[in-house]
Amino acid sequence: MLRILVPAVAALGLLTTAAQTQSETLDTAPAQEIGWHLSHDGEEAKLAYGVASSDQLALMIACAAGDADVTVYGDVRPVGMVDRANGTPFAPDPLSGGDATEASVPISAAGLGGLSRSGRMTVVADEGTFQLTATKEERRVIDRFLAYCTTGQA
Repeated sequence: MLRILVPAVAALGLLTTAAQTQSETLDTAPAQEIGWHLSHDGEEAKLAYGVASSDQLALMIACAAGDADVTVYGDVRPVGMVDRANGTPFAPDPLSGGDATEASVPISAAGLGGLSRSGRMTVVADEGTFQLTATKEERRVIDRFLAYCTTGQA
């Protein structure tokens, strides 16, 4: 997904620049920001890294209120995470046709504590190892997600 997300955002930037040079009267779409976003789907909370309110996500972590486990989906995987169900690093996500991975892990193993404290999470993708970062505001969003998952309180 990261190999799709980065070129897509770059292409959007190029299109915006091209539209501005063609005519001053054309409306241009604002650049979509990549970052950490929290959403709720019923009792499930979803923390995602990617473009908000879109399918352009590199990583998504989901939990039910008060649950000790999270499900991690995406094209990138937090370093060192092992799927609790089968003891393997990650399995292909069946809904992605094998393009993304999925794992169920204890919330303490998802790398979110370090992300909340330091604002960084090391992830692995097909292209190599990367750092996902979080701003101070995004770190507060991550803290809210952790609180919801562990205590059930929003």
